[in-house]
Amino acid sequence: MSMNRRTLLTAPALVAAATLPPALASARPAEPVTQELLESYNAWLFYERRLLAMQMYPDQKRPDALVPYSNGGCCWHFPIDRHWTEWPQPSTRAASVLSIVGCDWRVT
Repeated sequence: MSMNRRTLLTAPALVAAATLPPALASARPAEPVTQELLESYNAWLFYERRLLAMQMYPDQKRPDALVPYSNGGCCWHFPIDRHWTEWPQPSTRAASVLSIVGCDWRVT
């Protein structure tokens, strides 16, 4: 994994955000969920995932088609003890995630 300024600046914040329990994460002041926010979050997630896949599987023709599913990331989104719609929805964390990584969704 190559380290650059962006990696060094965002990695600790991402780890901290990812480990917050939902109750604590939702205790932060709410940012209004707007179409602009959701479109930016959608784009950020798409490109973040695509870049991560290219980094992880550089020899694959379509690296973004590979999605590991037996791990904590998958289980977090699809918990065994409840339906995924009973879990906080992605829109509830969009502003927090974009803010933590330094993405200003208000700028186009």
